Amino acid sequence: MIISVENGMTVIIYDTVSATKFWIPVICVLLLSAIVVSVILFQKLVQYNEETGKRAILENQVRQMEKEIVEIQDIYTDMRGLRHDMRSRIANISLLVKNVAGSVNEELESYIGKMEETVSQLDFPYQTGNPITDIIIHQKGQEAEKNR
Repeated sequence: MIISVENGMTVIIYDTVSATKFWIPVICVLLLSAIVVSVILFQKLVQYNEETGKRAILENQVRQMEKEIVEIQDIYTDMRGLRHDMRSRIANISLLVKNVAGSVNEELESYIGKMEETVSQLDFPYQTGNPITDIIIHQKGQEAEKNR
């Protein structure tokens, strides 16, 4: 309230100027509304920043997963080539042993058989055509075998 002094007496302007009875409450309501709107906007801004941060984290995780998928596909391709090369070399060794020895050597045949078993363990029993799916199925199959 604004106070003024007239003829030695203090007078409240609110009582003497009738327009103040209307404008002071209107201004107070407008100021209160501005404060409420500011608080709401601040809360929305904080929420937006949190969502932006979460989105950035998720996008980073997706990029990391894509890199890992590419690496897994490369490993899968390398393993297929390795299995093929190993089988070819084992077959060549087996032929060489048969040609050089001339007769069947049970010890060598057993050793070559164990090598073939080892290489066959590198095979994925399920081949879907998607290396990631094959690896996941293979891993889950191994877990199931361990839990039997």
